[in-house]
Amino acid sequence: MTIKNVLIKVSLYCFIIASVTGFIASLKVALPTADSEWIDFRKIRPLHTFLALSAQIAGLLGLAQYILGRYGASPAKARSYVFTAFIVAGGVAILAGYYSGREYITWPVYLTPLLLTPVLANIFRLFRSGKALSAANPEGFWLLVSGHLFIVGGVVESHFWLIPSVGGNFVKDLTVQWHGIDTFIAGINISLYGVSVFLLNQQPKPLRNRWLYVIALFSLLFTFGHHHYVSPQPFSLKILAFAASMVAVLSLLKHTKEYKKQIRKKTGKDALHRLITAITFWMMISISSGILFAIPHVNLYVHGTYWIVAHAMSAMIGTNMLIIISGAYLLAGNAETPKPGLNTGIALTNAGLAVLWLSAGAAGIIRGFERVESDYLAYYHKIECVMYGFPVAGLLLIAGLYLMLRRLR
Repeated sequence: MTIKNVLIKVSLYCFIIASVTGFIASLKVALPTADSEWIDFRKIRPLHTFLALSAQIAGLLGLAQYILGRYGASPAKARSYVFTAFIVAGGVAILAGYYSGREYITWPVYLTPLLLTPVLANIFRLFRSGKALSAANPEGFWLLVSGHLFIVGGVVESHFWLIPSVGGNFVKDLTVQWHGIDTFIAGINISLYGVSVFLLNQQPKPLRNRWLYVIALFSLLFTFGHHHYVSPQPFSLKILAFAASMVAVLSLLKHTKEYKKQIRKKTGKDALHRLITAITFWMMISISSGILFAIPHVNLYVHGTYWIVAHAMSAMIGTNMLIIISGAYLLAGNAETPKPGLNTGIALTNAGLAVLWLSAGAAGIIRGFERVESDYLAYYHKIECVMYGFPVAGLLLIAGLYLMLRRLR
């Protein structure tokens, strides 16, 4: 099956390379011996993060480009080349040892305009085609617009550390950094959800009550404080973070209801249905773990452990990556027809994420409780055997991704 959209192809290649770099990083974690000294974790970790985020944004831009094209917008090849240049330049720079040293926003800051340009161009095109898009799918349109604006706002805010009064103050820097990161990632999630609404809902629903959007906006903008409860950030931000995180219970209930409907479906369980079911399941895991980890007494033990890695991977891989793959199959045509290896690929991906959760959970429990009364060297030997699960999870995810993508060209 052929995919003509350049950005979707770039996205799929980035996912493959990101999975390989993630596997290499897992070897360093599981086998921190002389045999793995060739792995420079200072480079491989930011490269893995950069490729994973780039894959999601490329897939988002590509699918949004397809949706815009359906409603009369002209092709925009230039932004495909600009974003591809961002990925290539960022990857080369990180391998050469030039990276920001920041969490998630790992690329050199001078490359940020190459990221913002295609996203801003998309925003312009979304508003320009707003009447047609809103008439066709009002919820999808506002999700796409809101998500793109969040991406821009989050990226810009994440560079406030360059301002001396922010970067020179530890508390301000930490607070602004995580607000920017949360906004940026929320923008990716919202936009991809909007894409899925456009692609999968043939009978679009009218806009919901505006208070639901106000509640959702509050949750998205104020959860950031739970990433660093223990820091000396203002106590009011901690209270807001807890309250905003608990609001996600509403979203969890909605997706749980949807998941029950999907697994009860007795007919038409085609390849696309299995992808959507997997997306909904991992979305439930991501939301429920996010709620649990935001409870201060739980956060005290899970913060800074591999639990957080598992939480992030269930969102990035189990939800966002599978949404983009679903969109790629829809664009390639005949998504409803079972493809050889596709169901196995979905099963292996689910298995890889499950192994990751079990390994991360065990390591997180040991570290979370042991660090309260002892130092790292005293309990590390208890974690060593658990860490072997990470390369196993990596192999399962690479195999699953390969099987899902091998028929997409």
